Amino acid sequence: MKDMHLHPRPLAAARAIEADLKRTLYGCFESMNATKAALYLAVTNNDESAYELVTSYAYNAAGRQAIDGKDALLQRVLATRKPLVINTIGTDRHIGELLFRQQNERLLAVPIFGRGRRIVGFVDLRDKAGRKPFDDRDVVAAEHVVDEIGKVLQSKELYGVGPVPLVVEPPAKRRSSKMRIPAIVPRESGSHSAVSTDTLSSKAKSIVALARQKMERRSLHVEDRRRILTAEDIENVRVFLPAALALPSAVAGVLTTVGKVEKQVFVARGEVDQATIKLLRKQIENWLHRGERALTVEPIVWPTGRSGAFVSPERIRIVANAPLAPRVVEGLVLTVAFETSPDAETRFQFLSFVDRFGEAIAGMIGRVDWAEQRIATAEALLEPDFQKFPGMADHCRLTSGIAQRFARVLGLPSDQVEKARIAALVHDVGLRLLDYEKLAKRTRLTAEHMNAMMDHPLVGAMLVEPMLGAEIAEAVLHHHERWDGTGYPRKLAGDRIPLLSRIIQIADVWAAITSPWSYERVVEPKDAEQELRKEAGRQFDPQLVERFLANIKEVSS
Repeated sequence: MKDMHLHPRPLAAARAIEADLKRTLYGCFESMNATKAALYLAVTNNDESAYELVTSYAYNAAGRQAIDGKDALLQRVLATRKPLVINTIGTDRHIGELLFRQQNERLLAVPIFGRGRRIVGFVDLRDKAGRKPFDDRDVVAAEHVVDEIGKVLQSKELYGVGPVPLVVEPPAKRRSSKMRIPAIVPRESGSHSAVSTDTLSSKAKSIVALARQKMERRSLHVEDRRRILTAEDIENVRVFLPAALALPSAVAGVLTTVGKVEKQVFVARGEVDQATIKLLRKQIENWLHRGERALTVEPIVWPTGRSGAFVSPERIRIVANAPLAPRVVEGLVLTVAFETSPDAETRFQFLSFVDRFGEAIAGMIGRVDWAEQRIATAEALLEPDFQKFPGMADHCRLTSGIAQRFARVLGLPSDQVEKARIAALVHDVGLRLLDYEKLAKRTRLTAEHMNAMMDHPLVGAMLVEPMLGAEIAEAVLHHHERWDGTGYPRKLAGDRIPLLSRIIQIADVWAAITSPWSYERVVEPKDAEQELRKEAGRQFDPQLVERFLANIKEVSS
């Protein structure tokens, strides 16, 4: 009998919540250090023969936007119906060919099941950081991410994921949180005088309403800040290209930029004729999945090697393509032509060269100017309002330094360390528009004032998003969520709270309870450590608390 609970167009509905799915998929980076991740979902509810890419991170989707039963990876997932781990290209010939085409070395695929054990999708993870193999712990972590993806799908009643609800419980009443609020909290006072009944200004109320409208009715999309190479950048980058010819049996290398600026540079072990150029350009166009739209840029041929040598189409056996520095630059492709079929060692060397080439490009181009601009913007958001309250600005800067050092201790990439620094710097800017002067001078807060305090992450996220981007805004928005799910504004729990927010939580509280100017009662470092341990698993991510305390001297200094 047809399941009446299933959405008639599940794939379209899933694409509408792509932001939520992408945010959940990011757990693959946080929990197992996979450098590439993709989520495929079935085109229809009851067909296991067609799947499409819904969302991904750093994943080379060329030629794999849609897959069917002929796809080697899908065949294995459907046949085994359990997690698939490939750590060596030679383990499975068909999977090995797929990995080589996409310039990957290792793979972990985990199916997503609907009712009746139908495979309604799968998560495709590639290349764990540090060239480490995927192991059993990674499988468990990946299955946890898949479970979280299932919860997102279940919340929209998609693909029959999760049990059929028989009884719908009424929503629970909102409970007050016992969370320490490292922003403004009622000071200890021996006086029990009546609480003032004055209210927030109309300006503050309107700001809260606007922030709630902007931040609760939309999903935050992480901005793509990849650099588009200029002609000058390409001239600088191409000096690395001849190194590709050092690969065994490599006879030609090509550097191609696509997008707003198109340029192509050829190097070869000798002279290259037009037939060879045409052959390689066609291979690149097919890999880019450009259809009938051909590359129109005139290539630059940069001969190397022996004088009088000649590279003809007949010498080319295999052509390998790979994106270069995809997280840093947009539309840069490396192509290497081999005159013999590469063995496993040559394939490994090719992939290693791609990584080193990408690192060199990222280092050459850099993002120093952009980082400096963002810090200047973040500092401007603290001023001039907090000039009246230097303690608040000092608290934000102190929290920022702790968060930055903690992110570095956690081994996060340099761009994430910088984002932790910036997000922590602006985590409390929402207070500047919420009658902060009135709130800061009070010994006790009314219920309305406390509610306003709980709205300051919404206001802060609204303020920083236009200038600092969605990822910073999201970290600000969720820095008062709790690990046990009783925080605010969205009651996220566990690792559904963004990692940057979890880092800021710990840095924020540590700064608040150990700083001598703080509105909190200052405690000794040992007592502060005990405070974090007590809240581990309730307010804080317990693993992060453990890492923080294990490196307390380095983080807090």
